[in-house]
Amino acid sequence: MIKLYHYAMCALFLTCHSSWAESAHDETVHFAAHAGTSYIINEVVYGIMHKGLGADRATSLWFSVPTTLALGLTYKMMEMNASNSDIGKSMIYNGIGVLGSVVIIHGFDF
Repeated sequence: MIKLYHYAMCALFLTCHSSWAESAHDETVHFAAHAGTSYIINEVVYGIMHKGLGADRATSLWFSVPTTLALGLTYKMMEMNASNSDIGKSMIYNGIGVLGSVVIIHGFDF
């Protein structure tokens, strides 16, 4: 399961990566920032809902995923220099981070 997740993340990253030219480092940092932040926010919101408030797994996931994506969209919309293509790319990166979090939650059953 984890190996499949690893391959899926690599495929999504290569698909979403716009250029391997001089901006490759900046793009990789941008990907890591959005995916990593979305991953941790989703894990924390899920943990608060499931462990802290005692909600069941499904309810916790149904709450944490849209909340995380809404926070990511709100952050990106607040940036003054965000273009539509930049917002779309950032939301894909956020989605990859949330997907990683959901796979870990299901894979380790916590």
